[in-house]
Amino acid sequence: MKRSGNIIGVLVLLCVAVSLFAQNPKTDNKTAAAKKDTSVYFVPVYLGQSQYKGGPIPKAKFDELLHQGLTARDSAGNKYNVLGFMFTYVERNLYEDSVGKLIIMPDYLSEYCQGDTIGTNIATSIYERSKQNDTVYFDDISLRKQDNGAGASGRPMRFVITR
Repeated sequence: MKRSGNIIGVLVLLCVAVSLFAQNPKTDNKTAAAKKDTSVYFVPVYLGQSQYKGGPIPKAKFDELLHQGLTARDSAGNKYNVLGFMFTYVERNLYEDSVGKLIIMPDYLSEYCQGDTIGTNIATSIYERSKQNDTVYFDDISLRKQDNGAGASGRPMRFVITR
């Protein structure tokens, strides 16, 4: 009986010792150093030749600037060519269900566009379709620096169309 008590005591001490060594602060510092800041810098992207980077935008201004395409430049004045982007248009529509209750539901249109302007199949209808309270997203913007050809990512933009 006394022998089994000693074995259990030794096992408990062994478990405590192993848990203390597992919580070694030196290994915690190493893992903290390994988790350095690896955040990605996104180059600011603008709609057309303007300062619009997102937020509310009047419909007439949106249509005008969308014709111009996307431009990108950083705070140092370096210009970037836009290689492509994901264009997502969220159109708010009013529908009626089977019992006559009105429901506002969004319709989504999404397409990857090559270059700095939207594709011709979207351009044929987007200017007539866009209206107040619709939302437009520009994501996954690929850029190339003009002077040395270095690749970069553009900051995503979100616009809400107003009157």
